Amino acid sequence: MSMDLENFEEHLHDILRREDAPAGFAERVLARVSELDAGTRAFPDRKNVELRSTGPVENRPAGWQPAPQGTRRIAVSRPEAWFRRPFALALAATIAAVAIVPAVVFDYQRREARGLKAEQDLMMALAITRTQLQMARAKAQHRQGTTQ
Repeated sequence: MSMDLENFEEHLHDILRREDAPAGFAERVLARVSELDAGTRAFPDRKNVELRSTGPVENRPAGWQPAPQGTRRIAVSRPEAWFRRPFALALAATIAAVAIVPAVVFDYQRREARGLKAEQDLMMALAITRTQLQMARAKAQHRQGTTQ
């Protein structure tokens, strides 16, 4: 099924046309916001779940109150930055070294092998050139000896 550009634009316009919100939508949104402001969050599949920080008392937000009876608590910890934990920093450095060092060593070995190959090729070319020059010199001396 192929549509030309004009039909496509009309179809797209129909799909993306503005529609009014369903009745009571604004009230539901405002109720949800007030629940979140109160420190509770409603989950459709879980009843009476409350998210609270496990930080010290002085870090609790203003107006903090204990959860009502029968409410399960989900601890939300605030992890420290990874660079403040020495083990995490050592682990990150080890992983970086394990990832980088083999690549550097491989590249060094590859360059070294290419250098050795180039040196061998140069020595072979010089040996061939030396042999050819010796042969040319011998021919030149032979011709000079026969012409005199």
